[in-house]
Amino acid sequence: MERRTIAHLHTAERNRAVAHRLVLQDDEQDRSPEWCAVVAFYSAVHLVSTYLWERLLIEPRDHLERGRLVALTSDLKSCRGSYQRLRDIGFQARYVPEFRISGDAATDLLASDLAAVESAVRSTLDED
Repeated sequence: MERRTIAHLHTAERNRAVAHRLVLQDDEQDRSPEWCAVVAFYSAVHLVSTYLWERLLIEPRDHLERGRLVALTSDLKSCRGSYQRLRDIGFQARYVPEFRISGDAATDLLASDLAAVESAVRSTLDED
C-alpha cells in the first residue's frame, strides 16, 4: 500500500474510534451524538480517500468532488447511500442549530452506514 493510503486509513480508524467514544461515554453529559455523526462522516471521508488514492491515484479537492467520485465509481456502489447519509447528517449536525440525533441513531450510523463504507473500501484493498 502507498504511504498516503496508509495515512488515510489510519486517520479513518482514529476518527471511527473517536466517534464511538463520543456516543458511548459512561457519563451522559460527555456523550455527544451530534459530534459522533460529524466524526463518523470524516472517518468515511478518509476511507473513501483511501480507496481513491490506492486504486486511482486521485486526491479530491473537496467534498463535492469526493461525493461525485463515490457516485461514479463502481467499486463504491454498495456504500453510496451510506456515504450520502453520513454526509447529510454530519452537515446538519454541524450547521443546523436545532438539529439533534439520538444516541441510538448515532450508534446505528456507526454500525450500519460507516461499516458499509468501510466494508466497501476494505473489500477492494483486500483484492491484492
